[in-house]
Amino acid sequence: MQTSYRIAALVTAAAWFCPKAYAPLFGEYPGLHSLIEKSEIIAAATILDQLPEWDIGGSKRYKVEFTKVFKGNPPHKQAIAWLRNLEISTPVGLLSGREFFAPAELPGSEFKSRARYVLFLVKSERDDKTPYENVNCEGSSFPISPLCDLASLKVESLPDTLVLLFREYVDFKGEEFKEFEQQLNAFIHEGEK
Repeated sequence: MQTSYRIAALVTAAAWFCPKAYAPLFGEYPGLHSLIEKSEIIAAATILDQLPEWDIGGSKRYKVEFTKVFKGNPPHKQAIAWLRNLEISTPVGLLSGREFFAPAELPGSEFKSRARYVLFLVKSERDDKTPYENVNCEGSSFPISPLCDLASLKVESLPDTLVLLFREYVDFKGEEFKEFEQQLNAFIHEGEK
C-alpha cells in the first residue's frame, strides 16, 4: 500500500475511533482580501517567548510584542496569543495537496523567539483567557525579513503593505539561498587542484 493511502487510512481511522485525537482541520488560504477581512488585528510582532502550553491541533501559546499594528487596536503592546504556523500550501499530492495536520506539529516549524512575523489575529474563544489566536486558515502568519526597517515603513494600502513585507522576506531568503549555492560550489570545487 502506498504511503499516501496509509496516511489517509490512518487519518480516517483516528477521526472515526478517536475524534478528539487528531488535529483540527484548518481553512485553506482564502485570499489576501478575505484574510484581511477575517482578521480583527493585523500586526508586525516579535515573538518574545514560547510558553509551555500547547494543544493537540498544533497551537502553542506565545508572548508577543506588537511592533507595528496595521489593523485593529490592541490595548497593550504585549499580549499572549495561541499561534499555529499555517503556511500556504499548493494543490499537489494527496487529496488535492492540502495538508490535514498543521505544519506547526512538525519539528522546527514553531515560531522562533526574537523573530518577527506578520500575524493575522482574532479574539480567542478559549477558556484560558488568552486574548488572541491566529485566524484558523493558511497564510495567517508569515515571517518578516530581519533586514526590514519597520520604523521607516510607509503604510500604503493594507494589501500593498502586506505584499511588500512578504516580498521583502522572499527576496531576503533568495539572497540567503544564493549564499548557500556559493558555499556549495566552494565545498565541491575549492582545494581541488
